[in-house]
Amino acid sequence: MKSCVRCSIGALLFAALLPLMSCGGGGAPGGGGGGITVTISPTTVTVGLNGTVLFSVTVTGATDPSVTWSATQGTIVPTGATSAQYTAPGFATTATVRVTSVQDPTKFREATVTVAVGTSTVTGRVVRDGSSSGIAGVIVDFFDGGGTLLTSATTNSTGNFSRAVPLNAVRFHLRNSSVPTGYYKAYEYNAKRYSTLITTCSAPLPALVENGTVPLATTVEVPPTSLPPPPPPNGCQ
Repeated sequence: MKSCVRCSIGALLFAALLPLMSCGGGGAPGGGGGGITVTISPTTVTVGLNGTVLFSVTVTGATDPSVTWSATQGTIVPTGATSAQYTAPGFATTATVRVTSVQDPTKFREATVTVAVGTSTVTGRVVRDGSSSGIAGVIVDFFDGGGTLLTSATTNSTGNFSRAVPLNAVRFHLRNSSVPTGYYKAYEYNAKRYSTLITTCSAPLPALVENGTVPLATTVEVPPTSLPPPPPPNGCQ
């Protein structure tokens, strides 16, 4: 009887110790090892209107390295398994480019693209009609296609001006209030006549070149009141 009791106690102790004997120490849970990492290059970049940027991506820790691309402004098109070309819109803005892992869409990286308006230096001269005498202090305004004033230049003592203007500038106009006493509120440029009294009566700029210098096609001639009144404007648009 006593031996049976001892057997029962031994069996119970063995059963209690069995889970501990089989445990074998800690251990990391399963799941395929380390996490997925996505990197993008460049992370910040500045580009001109309608300009392009080539992005590259590196994906580590994934069995499927494929990615998707997106942009908040402009467009982005894959050019290979690890690259894509971004095309900026035709206006100034800040865009975000995102590249996302296909295997794990919660893994992504973003780049910031600043879309900036480039500039071109416009030079010209405002003179007295019928002579080569420059007129000082005349303000030349530059406008975009929608009529928004972008920037201005003021002629010096010889009537010359030079101004870096945004590439979206397409027209210029002499500011009415800056035309000196003794001159009609009108001017002639490139064989066309304009009125300073009409704010929308502006002259076309030549094609601008980014980071270049573009001279006006001709001088800008302002008729003095000592001459007969000029004909009506014929260049207004």
